[in-house]
Amino acid sequence: MQTLLREHWGWDQPYQWITSDCDAVNDVWEYHNYTADSITAAAAALNAGTDLACEGSIYNDLVQAISFNMTNEATVDRSVSRLYLSLMRLGFFDLKNSKYASLSWTDVDTSDARDLAKEAAVKGMTLMKNDGTLPLPASVASVALIGPYGNATTQMQGSYSGVAPYLVSPLMAMQAKWQNATYSLGTAINTEDSSNFSSAIELASASDYIIYCGGIDGCIEGQARDRTTISWPGNQLRLVGELSALGKPLVVVQFGGGQLDDSVLLANDSVSAIVWAGYPGQSGGDALVDLLDGTLAFAGRLPITQYPAHYVDETEMVDP
Repeated sequence: MQTLLREHWGWDQPYQWITSDCDAVNDVWEYHNYTADSITAAAAALNAGTDLACEGSIYNDLVQAISFNMTNEATVDRSVSRLYLSLMRLGFFDLKNSKYASLSWTDVDTSDARDLAKEAAVKGMTLMKNDGTLPLPASVASVALIGPYGNATTQMQGSYSGVAPYLVSPLMAMQAKWQNATYSLGTAINTEDSSNFSSAIELASASDYIIYCGGIDGCIEGQARDRTTISWPGNQLRLVGELSALGKPLVVVQFGGGQLDDSVLLANDSVSAIVWAGYPGQSGGDALVDLLDGTLAFAGRLPITQYPAHYVDETEMVDP
């Protein structure tokens, strides 16, 4: 915080402050065992340059920390000054003249915000494989949409999301744009139940194109929910394998914030294309369809490197 951020990167103005991640200062003593108790942790964090603790009460312990000479009032004053100078610059104490004072609910969910949400969804999707199937023709005769993300809404938001004004699923977007788009679940995110395979295969057999939308969601990954494998969960790959055997153009759309081992899909010549879609949010369905038919262009980069699942067995976790 001091040598890199403040000194090297120049975060040194009197109104520039640093906050912890929520519960991070508490973690210093409770889980990381860097200090023996919360008082020492609070002092250590403040002395190191953490101006604000994003948690309920641990910085209240600074009163005792000062009495124990673990820190001093000058260090507290420095952090308080940074915080209040920042508030002053934002007009917090002069609301009559602040540009933020006039904001109201009319400034929420504007057309610009909606456009930006879709733009973010588009720019977040990456084309990982394509044998020429994409873009789809302008007038798609019939599409079979298969998979647990086919009619996903809130799933597309991931975690830490607000209340969306609307959520456009892939199915909603496809049916709005193409004349004959039909949907079958096929399978869930993480199950070995294949009772819905037959209906999905039947639907796909009667269609010109197959689009499989699957991957991972909050039941697999999230805050305090680390994955132990980067393999596709459940029987999703088995269903994709059966769909690929139909000999129809097959596009696999992979949702989720992390990566999955796509080795099988990359090696399968009957999987025509692979799209990484992430968590695209409220306009995820519209963004996906505009990319699939070439209305808009895919991004050219991923937010994370893709590895085969066996990589973790060949590499020390603490020395990758």
